[in-house]
Amino acid sequence: MEQQKKKAIYIWVMVGIVVILIGVVMWIQFFREAPVDTVPAVNQPTNTIAANVTVVNATEEPAPADEEIDAVETEELTVTRLAILFAERFGSYSTDAAYENISNLKGYMTASMQNWADQYVADQRELEADSYFAIVTKARSTKVVSLSDDAASVAVTAQRTPDELSGLNSPFIQTIVIGLSHDGEAWLVESAVWQDQDLGE
Repeated sequence: MEQQKKKAIYIWVMVGIVVILIGVVMWIQFFREAPVDTVPAVNQPTNTIAANVTVVNATEEPAPADEEIDAVETEELTVTRLAILFAERFGSYSTDAAYENISNLKGYMTASMQNWADQYVADQRELEADSYFAIVTKARSTKVVSLSDDAASVAVTAQRTPDELSGLNSPFIQTIVIGLSHDGEAWLVESAVWQDQDLGE
């Protein structure tokens, strides 16, 4: 009988120890995993902010507008440079040069402008006087009057200075309006019209 009591006590002690061990293990496991569960909650606002920033940046898309502005500026620069080059060479000549100022520019002209230039040179040779004359033309300012995909107009204001041997020593200001067209590959001069001159200083 006494032996049975001891055995029963032994069993209850063992059960108690097992229960305590299970409780300790569960307690340790609970407090070990709890910080892991809280990590996403702490980091979540940061992830949300990062996602929002990404969305805002993705919808801004400023590049196309900048590219369009650059394209317009490039076309304006191209037609302006061509107009200056043409105006200075077209307006600078000497009777001794046999109108080379015009013939050398034919590569920058449209076919219709080349025909005009040939006729102009022929007419001037018939009217050519025996006296010497020369003039130098330098661009002072430009203005893009109009610009589209296939046509442009640029006003070039230039100072024109006659050679001293020509008998005309006073420089003067004169504007030439250069009309250009785009043939699909490059800009070409389609017309060149001198405006009324202004007296310079």
